[in-house]
Amino acid sequence: MVLLPAQQATRNVSEQHFGPTLPCYFGTGAYIFGGQAGVNAHARAFPWVTRLLCSVVRSLCPAAYFSNVFLSYNIASKPHVDCHNHRHVPNYLIPLSRWEGGDLWVASPRGCTQREPEGPCGRVMPISLPYISFNPRVQHAVLPWTRNRFVLGAFHIREDWRLNDASSDFLSDQGFQLYSLQPARSDPYM
Repeated sequence: MVLLPAQQATRNVSEQHFGPTLPCYFGTGAYIFGGQAGVNAHARAFPWVTRLLCSVVRSLCPAAYFSNVFLSYNIASKPHVDCHNHRHVPNYLIPLSRWEGGDLWVASPRGCTQREPEGPCGRVMPISLPYISFNPRVQHAVLPWTRNRFVLGAFHIREDWRLNDASSDFLSDQGFQLYSLQPARSDPYM
């Protein structure tokens, strides 16, 4: 990851730091912001890295739909919901190193693990090969760990129909598997 530009992972990142080295994050693919969708700068600046990461996801999760891939190194996330991810497409996590702890906690009424004494119950999902998948619209968080935690993740933006044809074609050529390439009949925000 030293050769890739580190991004500030600002959303839902915990202040806590568990691994022996500093955290860093690299993400590439599509973006959705304020009703606009497109291709982020890293996808254009690092097309071969993007293709490599997409090929790993596609080889381990061949049926997965995803518009984004990311590398997460020692990033701890606090409980959150990925409200900008597609509501019908799961998130995927693939372990790239070996660490102790660092499982994914996912809220569930049938779960028996609470992160906080008064918090919701949930279940713990060990992050193991080939991958785990989970609903991004359900509260989730990373549990504490030791050693360096290196993860490849894939997710899908909401409202991918907002991507124009050039962006959809570019993302498909890079190896992303988009959920819907059909434009909406009407914009729900208009």
